[in-house]
Amino acid sequence: MNLSYSSKLSLVNSDLSKVPNLEVLNLAWCCSLVKLPSSIKYCTRLTELDLRKCESLCTLPSSIGCLTRLVKLNLTHCKGLASLPYSICELKCLATLDLELCSELTSLSGSIGELESLVELNLVIAQNYQAFQIVLAS
Repeated sequence: MNLSYSSKLSLVNSDLSKVPNLEVLNLAWCCSLVKLPSSIKYCTRLTELDLRKCESLCTLPSSIGCLTRLVKLNLTHCKGLASLPYSICELKCLATLDLELCSELTSLSGSIGELESLVELNLVIAQNYQAFQIVLAS
């Protein structure tokens, strides 16, 4: 489903349980998108989620961990995103995680190491790169 460039899209009251067979969701350049609904957990066949340039996106729901078939998560240029939920470590099929230019993101939990299929992690962060840290699990 391609909803990219939907500048007024909010999804706040959206019920994604009605599209459980959705495999690709493109929300790139949806500038008004502040958060994804927790009902994203019902999209269990989702393999690709594109949130590029969703500059108002400030959080991901913990239910994102239910997307066990997710292979690609693109969060490039999500300026408002300050952290990732711990449940991200449940994405066992995730191969690509793009966090380029997420300028408010200053750390990653050691749980990122639990992503056993991860082959590409893009952490190019323009403004805060010197303050960026990966907190390793002990």
